Amino acid sequence: MVMKLENIQKLWDEDSKIDESELGHEAAQIAQIHNRYLKIYNVERLTLLKLQENLKRLKFDKGEFYRDGPTEDTDKRGWEYPARGRLSPTLAGVYVESDRHVIDENLKIGFQQEKLWFLDQIIRSLNNRNYCITNAIADRKWKQGD
Repeated sequence: MVMKLENIQKLWDEDSKIDESELGHEAAQIAQIHNRYLKIYNVERLTLLKLQENLKRLKFDKGEFYRDGPTEDTDKRGWEYPARGRLSPTLAGVYVESDRHVIDENLKIGFQQEKLWFLDQIIRSLNNRNYCITNAIADRKWKQGD
C-alpha cells in the first residue's frame, strides 16, 4: 500500500529511537525494522515506475493531440486544443512539455522520488545501526571498567 510521506516520517520518528537501556533488544530488532522499510521502499519504487510509464503515455497522447487535433476521447478528457489549431511536431513538443497535465505528472514523479530518497536514507541508517549499538555497548563496558 502506498504511504504518504508524512506517515513514513511519523513511523521513522518512532523506529529511529534507540532505548539505550535495552541495547541487546534494539540490536535484535534491526532486521525486523529493516524489513518493514524495504517493503515500503519496494511498493513506493513500483509506484514510481507506474508514474513514469503513465507520464510516457500521457506525453505520447498529448503529442498526438497537439499534432493531429482533438478526438472524442480527448474531448471526454477535457483537453483544451490550442486556438492556432494543429501544431508542427517541434511546436507540439513545446506544448506537451508545458501542458498542465504533464506538469502535474512530473510533480507526482518528483514527489515520489523524494519519498524514495527518504526511505533510502532510513535504510542506510538501519544498515549502520548495528555498528552504532556495538559501539555503545563497548563504550558502556569501557566506562564500567569491564
